This record gives sequence, structure tokens and C-alpha cells, in this order.
Amino acid sequence: MMLTSNPNFAPFMPCRIAVYEEGDTTIISTQNMQMMIDSIQSQEQLHVEAVRLFTDLQNMMKKLKG
Repeated sequence: MMLTSNPNFAPFMPCRIAVYEEGDTTIISTQNMQMMIDSIQSQEQLHVEAVRLFTDLQNMMKKLKG
């Protein structure tokens, strides 16, 4: 839905997720969208969707890490 209703948001979407190991620890990371999210607070619907997208992504990454 994010890209359908706001195609200009595409460059900001964190589609890349890095998975690597440091010693015995698995690291899962992506770019931090917080600066971008903060910059669109005046666009309420876009802001709500961006926060939901980033929250969902963070939750998925936490589940993958176990």
C-alpha cells in the first residue's frame, strides 16, 4: 500500500536487510528510517504508514533473530 498511495516514498524504503555474523552472534540490520519519518510528520497519512512499515520491519527482524 505504501508504494501505491505514495510512489515518491520508494527511495526511502529499507528493502535491503543485511544478515551477518560477528563471532557467535547473528546480526540482522537495515537502514534506520527514523530521520526520514521525522521529516514527514506534517503529512499525517504518509507518516502513519511509514511508522507502521518501519515497525513491521523491525518486528520481523527481531523474529528472524530469534
